[in-house]
Amino acid sequence: MKFHPREDETNRALLARGERLYESSLGEKREKIAQILADFDRILEKQNPVEIKKAATQLDSILNQLDTEEWL
Repeated sequence: MKFHPREDETNRALLARGERLYESSLGEKREKIAQILADFDRILEKQNPVEIKKAATQLDSILNQLDTEEWL
């Protein structure tokens, strides 16, 4: 049975982590997180595994940066 990439455990975890950061952020940082999550969601909609893997790696890196330092 085939499932949408949004249902993949890794992708769900990344989206949940991004949403938590979004909820705890303000101003420009919050807007940037919203844009990053929207971009990732658009890539998930395309259902291209190569693009999704690349985007997930980039999103993870950005979220790590946002978690560990003042960004923007």
